[in-house]
Amino acid sequence: MKSKIAVFTAPNNPITLNETHFSGLKEGELLVKMRCATICGSDIHTLKGIRKEPAPTVLGHEIVGEVVDIHPETIPEDLYGKVINIGDRITWTIYASCGKCEMCLKGMPQKCEFLFKYGHQCILNPDHVLSGGYANYVKIEKGTGIIKIEGSIPDYLISQVNCATATISAAFSRVPSPNGKTVLIVGGGMLGITACAMAKAKGAKNVFLVEKNSFRAELSYNFGVNRAFILTNEYDVISEEIKNDTDNKLIDIIIETSGKKEAIEFGVNNLAIGGHLALVGSAYPQPNISISAEYLLRRLATIHGVHNYTANDLKTAYEFMIENYKKYPFEKCVYQDMFKLENINEAFNVAMDEKFLRVAIIGS
Repeated sequence: MKSKIAVFTAPNNPITLNETHFSGLKEGELLVKMRCATICGSDIHTLKGIRKEPAPTVLGHEIVGEVVDIHPETIPEDLYGKVINIGDRITWTIYASCGKCEMCLKGMPQKCEFLFKYGHQCILNPDHVLSGGYANYVKIEKGTGIIKIEGSIPDYLISQVNCATATISAAFSRVPSPNGKTVLIVGGGMLGITACAMAKAKGAKNVFLVEKNSFRAELSYNFGVNRAFILTNEYDVISEEIKNDTDNKLIDIIIETSGKKEAIEFGVNNLAIGGHLALVGSAYPQPNISISAEYLLRRLATIHGVHNYTANDLKTAYEFMIENYKKYPFEKCVYQDMFKLENINEAFNVAMDEKFLRVAIIGS
């Protein structure tokens, strides 16, 4: 069979639309027709050269697809034990893992020794030619955690689940329950906005946001934020305002999604005694941070590194979105004009406008 694929070749170059041939499935594999693939911030970073990815590659990892073929020796089940059939609408983990190596057995499958990541594989390997979402078809590898999508939730909302929502679910699984606590989200992109809604849904007493973009700061009030601080001045100014708002008790839980050196240092310096900081946004090169070990020690503070997630985090993310997409207006985060695969460069141009948190590529 044939499939169109949108190929990334080098930073700051246009994505090219090619046609490729696909020979067939191996045991444990499925083939899905791409219904929707949203543009993640990491895809933009790759296109700009901020982060490095193997090339040539087919980007796109926030994907919803329709199952069109299953290897005849495979009876696939989703993460809830439901049998997957041709015609089912599915989403899946950003990676496939072996389940047997040291990292998998330690409960860190996202660090599998044989990790396969959707939207991050070099397509010079013929087995990986259908490995990204910006294509007509995607091959689902053995060892992928799959969720069969129920109900009528739109594709462009559920596609975010297997990256932004699941990553934030992973962050909240690492820190104590936010119930009754003060939570600060640093960065108001899709990760940050999702973190705001999830913190509020989990019972946070106060949800604060720090964001330099005024549109995103204003948008956050739709997602449970009590106060959004617009970063027009130095972080020290915001630190003083946080002290005033918390009676000098500072922040119990900080979810840092921007990855910026100054933002991380700001987060550390605003932790309450016993506070937790989850680093989520640092998945691209930044200068080394400067923090006081004595301050961390005396604060009894904990810092968590969060990179990707587990299958359980994906389940939690899916359940959160199904339960809350009508309560929190996630549709406001998505540019409402959908782009065909043929117009992917135009879609990326729109996605680079920080006003839009997600832009969707839809299948034919």
